[in-house]
Amino acid sequence: MCSMRMILCRIAIAVVALSATLSAQKGAITQSSFYPVSVWYSGGKARAPMLEEVRGDSARFWKEDLLKIKKLGFNTVRTWVEWNVGEPREGEYHLENLDLLLRLADEVGLRVIVQVYVDSAPEWVGAKFPEGRYAAQDGLAIPSQAAPGFCFDNKNVRKAVLAFFQEVARHVADSKAFYGWDLWSEPAALNWARVGYKSEPMFCYCPASMERFREWLQTKYGTLEKLNLAWHRTFTDWKQVEPPRYGTILTYTSLELLGMILWGIGMGAQDSCLKAVLSAVVSPEKHRIRHF
Repeated sequence: MCSMRMILCRIAIAVVALSATLSAQKGAITQSSFYPVSVWYSGGKARAPMLEEVRGDSARFWKEDLLKIKKLGFNTVRTWVEWNVGEPREGEYHLENLDLLLRLADEVGLRVIVQVYVDSAPEWVGAKFPEGRYAAQDGLAIPSQAAPGFCFDNKNVRKAVLAFFQEVARHVADSKAFYGWDLWSEPAALNWARVGYKSEPMFCYCPASMERFREWLQTKYGTLEKLNLAWHRTFTDWKQVEPPRYGTILTYTSLELLGMILWGIGMGAQDSCLKAVLSAVVSPEKHRIRHF
């Protein structure tokens, strides 16, 4: 079960990320009387994030479903794509479900919101970028079992994730049915996995996250002297600075733990904006949201 600290951090990331994305979109969204009332659907009986295989009769059955959805009063379907299935081998994309659903939704007069799941990642990512695995406080890497995927702080993982976003954006760009994005489901440092063999794990302590944390602290405090004052520490070199791995009486009477939480919030907002800006290059007039 998540600690209260992690829950509060997760909520804060979601709020700040949404606020940041809306700011990035300011002026780009035109006034419209359309308000999406949606239902989850990605074709057939599959539940997110799973996807049903597209077969010869899929178009007929899915269209019947969409007509029923519209008859019930919905004007939008909320569909999804999953990285693990969508790019099983590097550069080999399989978005047939998305393409078919967009076409059928347009035929029956429904709009589509597309949610992108990168919390489950294809095996080639871990094989190519083993340093991109999540790590808990002990520094040992967490093997991905499709979920939880890989750490977005790692530059190679980040580049691969954004390449997948770009490909999805190209598939939706010309669709009249496409309404907008849900770019990050339930923002958190690590999703879709409970690492039960570790006691109260926190994420991420991989080398890339550690370095990103130090860079954030250098920007925030400027000097080690100011950081030492805030954290009640005596660092003499920035290489000594690491995220707190556990709580002590001094942790809670200084800004050390709060610093890690604020860093997580700031990086979550920054990453959300990065995804929003990237998708805006291909589909500039579309809405972008997060949910938690």
